[in-house]
Amino acid sequence: MIISGEIKPGTPLRQMEVAEQLGVSRTPLREALRILTNMGLLTTEKFKRTLEVADLLPQDLEDVLEMRDRLDPIAARSAARHGLDASVVDELKAHLEVMTCDQDELDPRAYIESHVAFHMLITEHCRSPLLVRMAPLLKLGGNMVRGGVTNKVMGNGAARQRSRAAAMREFNIVRRHHRDLFEAIMSRDPVRAEEVAEHHVLISGGPGGAVPLLMVRELESDQ
Repeated sequence: MIISGEIKPGTPLRQMEVAEQLGVSRTPLREALRILTNMGLLTTEKFKRTLEVADLLPQDLEDVLEMRDRLDPIAARSAARHGLDASVVDELKAHLEVMTCDQDELDPRAYIESHVAFHMLITEHCRSPLLVRMAPLLKLGGNMVRGGVTNKVMGNGAARQRSRAAAMREFNIVRRHHRDLFEAIMSRDPVRAEEVAEHHVLISGGPGGAVPLLMVRELESDQ
């Protein structure tokens, strides 16, 4: 709920209210709140006992995104080396269908949702204990992309000046990366999986890489 933005920064979290809302006892809730505090997602001011959702600074957000960019290729390599369960493969296929559908059927918001979910599935099931433990922070980075990518693209003058054709060429490369990454993992080729993930990070981080300019007007109209 914090990661998705359902609970906003600065919101106080009172244990009894949260326990009732989630339908859990206070014992596991206290442990969860402790973990979230250690992750930096919750904070408490001096002389106050109530926890609040942390208001992350711009530098915090940049650090999380940079960490996600660096760890995605490692997760891809590990997933290719160890393989994925059939249920995870089915979920990846479903997200691939959303991301690689015909251009005239592409829903920008559905694309971004599937983009985040696709990469998180690989990380959460790559069988690297360290990466799995870090998955919540990486998911936070993915959701920050989902929530802020339109502002990033719309606020980038250079991105706005790029032609529709250039934007779509770059975007279609990014879309193909997901298919290439999936195939590398399925063929158990860790070197290829890491290479594709690294290239994907490089391209998708550019202006219009995650959301092409032709989508911006549609997204802008919803805000």
